[in-house]
Amino acid sequence: MKYAKKYNEINGIEYVVNENEWDFDKAFGWDEQDADKFMNEYIHQVFAEAEPKKDAAEVIKRLKKDGNNIMIITARHNNHVKDVYSVSKNWLEKHDIPYDKLVVNSADKAEKCRENNIDIFIDDSINNCENVLHNLRIPVYLFDSPYNQNYEDTHIKRVFSWKAVYEEMKK
Repeated sequence: MKYAKKYNEINGIEYVVNENEWDFDKAFGWDEQDADKFMNEYIHQVFAEAEPKKDAAEVIKRLKKDGNNIMIITARHNNHVKDVYSVSKNWLEKHDIPYDKLVVNSADKAEKCRENNIDIFIDDSINNCENVLHNLRIPVYLFDSPYNQNYEDTHIKRVFSWKAVYEEMKK
């Protein structure tokens, strides 16, 4: 949000940023050209400065200790960041988040879940959660975020914290 607001200010875009929207055009008032320009100018900083959700490292370590394999699947791609794999890997290491496998450039997370025999999926994107649920029929957890507040599906469990994720997985 910080960089999106900065981008709008610098570029004279008078738009009230809507933190409850996922799409750039609805959230920031951008067309495709603005979104591309923003990504070229700021996405590396956004990736580098992003903070993990509270308790993420602690809970993922506990899940790993419990014998779970941890696979990070991200849609981050090389279009705007040179070597997004290294950027993502370095971020995970910086925040002491363990994993067994990291997959980047994943436009279709359901396909990556299928290829890697994933049996539980956690994401904050409604589209990713629905795609995984409908194609794989595995437990899906939607991580609560401002942009997915109005979504409800009885087959997708909403979680509000990493500690809640851990509790759900222990059931």
